[in-house]
Amino acid sequence: MLPNRFWPIKGQLFYLAAVSLLGLLTITENKFIYGGLFLLNMILLKKLKKLPASTLVLMAGCYLIFMAAGYSESHSESILTGNEKNFLILFDDEIKLDGDLLFAYGKALPTNEKLVVKYRIKSNTEQHIIQTLLTPGMACAASGVLNRPSPARNPNAFDYKAYLQLNDIFWIFDVDKLSLETCYQQSDGILTALKAFRHNEIARIKETLPDETSALAAALVFGERNLFNPETERSYQKIGIVHLLAISGLHVGLLTGMIYFICIRMGVTKEKTEILLMAYLPVYAVITGLAPPVVRAAAMLIMLIGSRRLSLHMTPLDAVSATFMLMALIQPSIIFDIGFQLSFAVSFSLVISAPVILKGFNSFVKKTAAASFIAQLSSLPVILASFYEVSAISIFANLLFVPLFSFVLLPLLLISYVILLLLGELPSFYLYFFEDLVHHVNLLAIKLSELPMSTIIIGKLEPFLLIVQIILIPLFFFKWEGFIFKS
Repeated sequence: MLPNRFWPIKGQLFYLAAVSLLGLLTITENKFIYGGLFLLNMILLKKLKKLPASTLVLMAGCYLIFMAAGYSESHSESILTGNEKNFLILFDDEIKLDGDLLFAYGKALPTNEKLVVKYRIKSNTEQHIIQTLLTPGMACAASGVLNRPSPARNPNAFDYKAYLQLNDIFWIFDVDKLSLETCYQQSDGILTALKAFRHNEIARIKETLPDETSALAAALVFGERNLFNPETERSYQKIGIVHLLAISGLHVGLLTGMIYFICIRMGVTKEKTEILLMAYLPVYAVITGLAPPVVRAAAMLIMLIGSRRLSLHMTPLDAVSATFMLMALIQPSIIFDIGFQLSFAVSFSLVISAPVILKGFNSFVKKTAAASFIAQLSSLPVILASFYEVSAISIFANLLFVPLFSFVLLPLLLISYVILLLLGELPSFYLYFFEDLVHHVNLLAIKLSELPMSTIIIGKLEPFLLIVQIILIPLFFFKWEGFIFKS
């Protein structure tokens, strides 16, 4: 048990997170604009918030640390010349098979430089060997050609080269020969074992369950969305609920709550249950693919549970701020990841505004609608900047689909996966029922996406308009809170 003096900046981590972001943007975007915003921010906080000098010094320190982190990552370069032909490739992440194409992220040993690996499989026999042999942690000799990723050819198109460079990947390795007889288990740590488990279980789900059910099961149990029919996924996106096809903070919270409830009902003490959850959450984050929303939710829960056990009483705002800083410090380029941006935009808005705003509503439906509205509005700048369109029926669709996914499909999928583990297959009557349920849920999403004006295409907005949105949305929440206080 630690006294609160060991947590002297309680309630102020939000300011540190803000200047940390400005530090990264100063290096990666525009040093004059974001450097000026940092100075303006410090002056206003000193005059209006009367922050102590110690906090301001800490903020300046965070700004400089994150500037250094951003500089270090943005100036990383490839150590390969492009003339190399033969490599020992460590497959340490996702390995995807699409027909006869193998696609993976790997590392060239012994330099550990990250590569995109592509290989056209030569025969059905070779494909079968790859499916059974190649898992995360395996290293294989390969020969081929290194190619630079192509930049975007059209304005506003997805820039694959820039995306890869943000992840410190500078080369695509087009493999001519993959020597499967040379493959061996190079890495056997816990992290690799968990990634291999995830890879094998996704393959088991794909082989055992029908297409629509396997796609949803892989998405909600292991965070793998590549099994979805592109048209179905697009339908979910058009009505503003594509986030339900990935494991989000909501799913992490629901699953954590289920485990907590089950443990308490089984007689496990509260203290042991909390320790179990703190050990389980990092494992869960890895086997679900380490997506930014999952990492954010898991890290927040670990901090909140841990701080309560240490009597630090960290607030949710402190937890989301600390998580933001931790993730951005480990990988500065993650601030440009759309999933990261959406997760934190929604989380900050809900943590700051929801406790006050939701008190003004009595019924569950009204509270859910208000929370959905807050989430949709706070994510609007990111969605418009990334997709140039917005769903006109997203609030209605979320009201309909969020309870359906959270309280029906997710529990059924978890039960189905446990049955699959124990029995090797699902009972035929249950499988028929579940496949029919998933089909009709997908069909409903498709029908809603076909409604006139279900999606409004805005086009690319000028940066000025996005800045206006970013300013006006918090002001709207502030006025909404003021209205609730008055009433």
